[in-house]
Amino acid sequence: MPGRTMPKSQTAPSGVTRVMWYRGLPVNRRADDDAEADRLLGVYLGDHFAGATGGLALARRIAEVHRDEAYGLPLSAFAQEVAEDREALRRMMTDLGFPLPQAKSALALVAERAGRLKPNGRFVGRSALSGVVELEAMRAGVETKAACWRTLRAVAEHDDRLSEAELHRLVDRAEDQAKRLEEMRLGMLVPTFCPSAKEVRDAEAAQAGEAVWESARGERTRQNHE
Repeated sequence: MPGRTMPKSQTAPSGVTRVMWYRGLPVNRRADDDAEADRLLGVYLGDHFAGATGGLALARRIAEVHRDEAYGLPLSAFAQEVAEDREALRRMMTDLGFPLPQAKSALALVAERAGRLKPNGRFVGRSALSGVVELEAMRAGVETKAACWRTLRAVAEHDDRLSEAELHRLVDRAEDQAKRLEEMRLGMLVPTFCPSAKEVRDAEAAQAGEAVWESARGERTRQNHE
């Protein structure tokens, strides 16, 4: 496989099987297995790219839904990062010589749109549960993405077509994304499942006070113009 470097102990004449030991486990391998390993890597990355396509659609939709709420800006920033991560994966696949999975990506978009039909306790419109479920789905996607970056980081140790430094950065960012999503998800739980809790009432009172103040300020501004 072009660009892939393997220890001498793992090379053998074509068609000759050698028994090696990797971390105490016997490994049977042929020299021409590299082509099959490359094919499997292409399938693996194609599946992740399709998932990233659906995940980006979900991230953008969640950001749009919460645009005017407290989580609007964090979710918008998150959606931008998801787009950058998908582009990074696309670039790696191109560098590795793998085609983009057009059909799988289209199916992922269909699946994301189908997911919008989940009622979450209400047949018409969104419910308070929708945000919690969507953030859980988004975090699951980020955890899967982090696993992909870790896989590629391990492959990069034997394949000079991949950048270990970039993959370290992507792993760190995915872990940070998961942490931020979990913080937002936890922030939605009390308002969703315990709406009469004191902290929810205090937040509503504060929000109402700000709305009244804004209204009064607007009224004074209008009177001054008159």
